[in-house]
Amino acid sequence: MATADPALAEYLDAGPAAGDSSLTAWAAGVSPGETEPGGIASAFSADLSRLTYSLDTRAIDPQRPIGSFLAGAPGHCEYFASAMVLGLRLGGVPARVVGGYLGADQSALGGSQLTVREARAHLWVEAFLPESGWTLYDPTPA
Repeated sequence: MATADPALAEYLDAGPAAGDSSLTAWAAGVSPGETEPGGIASAFSADLSRLTYSLDTRAIDPQRPIGSFLAGAPGHCEYFASAMVLGLRLGGVPARVVGGYLGADQSALGGSQLTVREARAHLWVEAFLPESGWTLYDPTPA
């Protein structure tokens, strides 16, 4: 599935990951037969959410970070989001990684002030769906 919009071309580039046979095999097997971008994105999110979350990434192979993550090494949101974006791009769905913060704490000063802490930093995915534009997906398990 290729997009006709040249402005979205950069969001289809999988870079060197396109040459990783284990990654391309995983991407091809996640949503076989699905043609709707939203269905493809939902399938990737569901598939990845079954993997193991951990802030301890010592088992990740630095030479093949996404490949080793998909093979079972625990990872954090960076790995979940990166794997999903690469899978979507390999499947022809424009996608990007988005970074920000999930929530905030009430400020000790009271009132409506909030404190955003580094511990709440997070990465998630936006996939471009022709019918609704950029749509948020978070494959990281709760």
